[in-house]
Amino acid sequence: IVLAAHTLIVGVDLSTVEAAAVVQSGRRAAVINAAYTAAEVAAKLIKNGNTNSAVTAAIKQVAEMYDVRPISGTLMHQMKQYVIDGKKMILLKELEPDQQKVEACTFETGEVYAIDIAMSTGDGKPRDMGMRTTVYKRQVEQKYALKNKASRDFFNEVNKKSPTLPFSLRSMDDEKAARMGVRECVTHGLMASYPVLYERKGDFVAHVKFTVLLMPNGTLQVCGLPPVTFSAMCKTGAASAEGVSLMNGNIGRLLFAQHKAEHPEAVIPEAIDAVLNEVKAESKKKAKKAAKAAAVAGVSA
Repeated sequence: IVLAAHTLIVGVDLSTVEAAAVVQSGRRAAVINAAYTAAEVAAKLIKNGNTNSAVTAAIKQVAEMYDVRPISGTLMHQMKQYVIDGKKMILLKELEPDQQKVEACTFETGEVYAIDIAMSTGDGKPRDMGMRTTVYKRQVEQKYALKNKASRDFFNEVNKKSPTLPFSLRSMDDEKAARMGVRECVTHGLMASYPVLYERKGDFVAHVKFTVLLMPNGTLQVCGLPPVTFSAMCKTGAASAEGVSLMNGNIGRLLFAQHKAEHPEAVIPEAIDAVLNEVKAESKKKAKKAAKAAAVAGVSA
């Protein structure tokens, strides 16, 4: 299983330098860059021997760099075969009174995690505005004898089609019957809902998610895309592929450099700067191959 999420700006055309310049600046760009930078930092800190509390603390520092807030209630989970919410979890934001408690844990080689970062220019406390929920997931550990036939039929169909992964009611054979059957299942804890949440009007929210593997030579990111703000920076000439290669394949420092150009008072903590400058796992592998090739060439000469 691989999980990924990407934030886009609807209606924006990056074919012109003028449009790209608008995308790469302002509060909207700040929250997108903060989410991606925090994801990059988290991916580097989720490594053998490190702890979940260290990741949460680092994400807080990145949010402060950009003057944004992590979204409350967001969790990053360990993943296993057919399981997207394993026992080991990482808080995006330090524990609040209304949040579930997360046990301290240490990462180990061979584990898989979903990096899940959501940032807001607002207070970071999204609200349910009454939008109808259409995405659910079976709670396999819960048991209950359903009373209604529609609920039992719906439950049986879910067990056949999506026994452990999230699904949309639209994927059911009869969506109208599914809407009726899901109510009793949710009421008695057989289904977990994924509600649509809103920030306050005028605030911007950015979401970044990708999957990482804890390999013996480091943490390997296996999916995900660079943020739309980086594409805009490349269009305006503020960034380039060559610049990324000089920074060990990382773009978090480039994103912050753009932010600092607008906000000279912004400061990147030394600890975060050091993490962003680390070589990615795949870069280490390429460097090893390059060194081997150079050695072979030297012997041949």
